[in-house]
Amino acid sequence: DGPLLIEGDMLLLREAVGNVLDNAAQAAGPEGWIDVALVGDPGGARIVIADSGPGIADDIRDRLFTPFCSSKPSGTGLGLALTRKIVSLHGGSITFDENHHAGSVCRIFLPGTTSSCPAAGSSVCAEAKKS
Repeated sequence: DGPLLIEGDMLLLREAVGNVLDNAAQAAGPEGWIDVALVGDPGGARIVIADSGPGIADDIRDRLFTPFCSSKPSGTGLGLALTRKIVSLHGGSITFDENHHAGSVCRIFLPGTTSSCPAAGSSVCAEAKKS
């Protein structure tokens, strides 16, 4: 049916996805892997980020998006709280679940738009293949 457009603030969305990618890279370590996919979803698009890290500890799973909650000794615990706020401001949602192979999977849903993609400015449009 053609491309699916997602409209939002480029800097904020870059920050949100960057936070998740940073966490995935730290969890996976130098010998691990990260898999990223952008796929069409009913009403929008989903960014799926999976890693081969140890997964999310049970003791923080319920507090994952709470400010200052971190499993890292030097972590501030603000990255995922900020990411959730950014995604929410764009009308989307973010979830984490266990990866069937190893690590965890983050799913960021962002609603689609019917407007045309702007050529310039602070907005960004991404194309996702509809599945």
